[in-house]
Amino acid sequence: AVDLVNGSNYTWFQSNGTYPASTPADGTTMVEFQSYWAYNGTETRLKRTTSASTVGYSNIAVDFQWLTDTGFSGAQDRVNVQWSTDGTTWATAATVDRYSASGQIWTTQNVQLPAGASGQATLYIAFDFISEFGNNCHLDLVHITAVGP
Repeated sequence: AVDLVNGSNYTWFQSNGTYPASTPADGTTMVEFQSYWAYNGTETRLKRTTSASTVGYSNIAVDFQWLTDTGFSGAQDRVNVQWSTDGTTWATAATVDRYSASGQIWTTQNVQLPAGASGQATLYIAFDFISEFGNNCHLDLVHITAVGP
């Protein structure tokens, strides 16, 4: 599901990415947030539509593949990794920037959620993309992990 926080929807599932040209880190599709086309300040939240239960679990974490690149170093296009227990009120656990001087590479991002995400009957995860009119953002292969009893 997509929430349009500010502006129009620029989030798509793609088999090939643009600006920069890219392919999925795994499988045949990836998420592309088109910051290259979106006005500065455009914000779109891509959220999981069903909740996960973390009752009896602790140390909840989210990991995913994130494409970094060297284009538009002054444009801090980014994604906020968010969590919610009601699907309406969202808290940001971490922010990951698109730009990196290291080049165009898929990186594994690991985000530890706060203790409040543990022991919840309903936990939602979302990726809140924000454009600063730089290159597109690409995300793939998301996992939610936890420590069980």
